[in-house]
Amino acid sequence: MTMMTKATESADVGWMGGGRAGRHGATVLVIDDDEDTREVLLEILGGAGHDVVLASDGGEAIAWLTEGFRPAVIMLDVMMPVVNGFAFRAWQRARPELAGIAILLATAAPLSKEALVELAPDICLDKPFDLRTLLDSVQTLVDRTRALQSSAPSGAR
Repeated sequence: MTMMTKATESADVGWMGGGRAGRHGATVLVIDDDEDTREVLLEILGGAGHDVVLASDGGEAIAWLTEGFRPAVIMLDVMMPVVNGFAFRAWQRARPELAGIAILLATAAPLSKEALVELAPDICLDKPFDLRTLLDSVQTLVDRTRALQSSAPSGAR
């Protein structure tokens, strides 16, 4: 497992805290098998104030989540070796403590309506995507996550 974050020295990278990172950003888990894509997303999302954790496939992400890591948003590719996006989502959705983490699906693969229903992303972006659309989509999901956390009973957070 390789953990890369914008601010690894930060004491609040969202490990157990529902994805809060710093004052403006949140923790985003990027799952993509393309190394160049991961590095670009690290720069873009990190530059926007988010802490970014990178996983090269769903299996690596599952290892992080199994250890208690809780990002605010998961940015998920579909077509990956080892554990693809479909297998990852099936695993995630089967676990109540993880099922509510927001999913931003980013894929170059054409997806049928049935596939989209199976993946059930909160937002779906086609690759290549516009930088502004990416940042707006992540912020929308971060804001939604924070609103849900603030409205949850204190024992449920």
